[in-house]
Amino acid sequence: MYMKRNMMLICGRENLSADAVFHERLVAYLKSLHCEVLDELSEQPIEVRFPALVKFLKRFRLFHLLRSALFRLRMILYSTPHRKLVENRIRNLRRTLQKIDWDQVDLYLFGRSAGAVVASRIS
Repeated sequence: MYMKRNMMLICGRENLSADAVFHERLVAYLKSLHCEVLDELSEQPIEVRFPALVKFLKRFRLFHLLRSALFRLRMILYSTPHRKLVENRIRNLRRTLQKIDWDQVDLYLFGRSAGAVVASRIS
């Protein structure tokens, strides 16, 4: 009997840095179950992009304060409605999903915050 591969699609929130530890543990757990993991990330967490800077800011207890302030500022400066950001993520994700051979894959969706909106809309 032929078994399909299990693929887990994780749709994160807009501010993935706030959930970086949870996200990392979830991916590790799913991989330990021999599942393929497909990340839908709007961007890599700052902890991945600038680990030395994050370590420095955490030493002075500034990291969480600055991360929250910069995230809010970015949302204001982009002045793009939240709905439009979600629509862009869905459009990009559809392109990725069109490349999958659905006869060989069972897809499971996980979402957090706006990622849950993306996951439910893409399903």
